[in-house]
Amino acid sequence: MIAETGVEVPEERLSVGTAYVMLQFWVRLYGQVALEVFGQFPFPVSDAEPLFESMLTDLLREVGLT
Repeated sequence: MIAETGVEVPEERLSVGTAYVMLQFWVRLYGQVALEVFGQFPFPVSDAEPLFESMLTDLLREVGLT
């Protein structure tokens, strides 16, 4: 799929480890949004934005982007 866009990415950048990190990010982002949208947080939340921002900060820190 990436090759079809004309973007060249070195093979070592698309390792199993990279795919694993991307999947972790997706699951956490999707989970956070789903909990908010469907009102399923395990505790009362009146403003979910600080929780979301905190999770994004943690994700960026995990990959060294902060």
